[in-house]
Amino acid sequence: MAKSIKHIVTMVLLSILVVPISSHASEWFLMSRHGSCFNIDSLKRKVGDMTDVETPDDFIKLILQKGYDVKIFEPPNLQGNAVNVEVPAKELYIKFVTKELCKDFTER
Repeated sequence: MAKSIKHIVTMVLLSILVVPISSHASEWFLMSRHGSCFNIDSLKRKVGDMTDVETPDDFIKLILQKGYDVKIFEPPNLQGNAVNVEVPAKELYIKFVTKELCKDFTER
C-alpha cells in the first residue's frame, strides 16, 4: 500500500515538474555516446507502444504511466537542449537532445 502511494505521489510530482523541460524545443532525438542521433521511435523495441512520443516529456509520462521509476537530469550547460532520462528497471539510460546538438543522424 505504501509503495503504491509513493508511486502515485512520484507520478504527480514528476508530471508537474516535467512540463517545462521540452516546451520550447520543436524536434528531439536520442543521442548515442558517440554523438550520432536517432529517432525517438527507435526505443519501441525496449519500451513497446510509443504512439505520440515526440519529446522527453512525452516519454517520461509514458514510462510513469507504465509504472516505472524515472530519474531526470538536465545538464546545466545545455539547459533546454538536452535531457538525460534513466529508467533503471528497463536498463535505459537515454540522452534526449535537440537537432542542434546532433553531430550526424543514423537510421535504426
